[in-house]
Amino acid sequence: MTRFLTFRSVCVMLLGTFILSMGTIAPAHAFLDGMKKDGATGGQKFAVVNVARLMADSKAGKALNAELQSELKALKAENDEKETALVKENDQISAQVRSLSSSEAKALREKFAAKVNKLKEEAQAKRKDIDERSSKALITLRDSILKILKKVSDEKGYSAVFAQQSVVLLDGGINLTDEVLKQLNKDLPTLSMK
Repeated sequence: MTRFLTFRSVCVMLLGTFILSMGTIAPAHAFLDGMKKDGATGGQKFAVVNVARLMADSKAGKALNAELQSELKALKAENDEKETALVKENDQISAQVRSLSSSEAKALREKFAAKVNKLKEEAQAKRKDIDERSSKALITLRDSILKILKKVSDEKGYSAVFAQQSVVLLDGGINLTDEVLKQLNKDLPTLSMK
């Protein structure tokens, strides 16, 4: 049985890529280790952002999640229907082979196996298509978050913005999640995998 990933788990997987791809967002531990050596922050301002929440709770993220779940549900229903038909056909073939010669039975079984393989390949191709379109849409969402976060960070003069999931304690840090979410909902009110 194919394991379906949830939208939130995809967001979390992309979180690592997100953090590494942005110049002003970095894993907090690396930056804070450097600060410990210097012994001071030098008047720099820091902030955090909850990237997973932005991706999952934004209007665009919710729209994308709804579309993804709908497509996965439809694909599962289609696959279940085909599987039921294949089970029925297999039962019919099992009944038929009793009255066929061994070469005829073998040919019938091989034809059925080829049909099963073709249907598996079609299902895998459909799933791959859904995954690719979903990934492209998530990249669009991520890029929008980065653009907004960079703008907010520059406007407010933050030296660094850390992924909230990487920070245990940041004295004097500000959480930008709500502000970025508000702007993201304005700039990207919906998102589709189409």
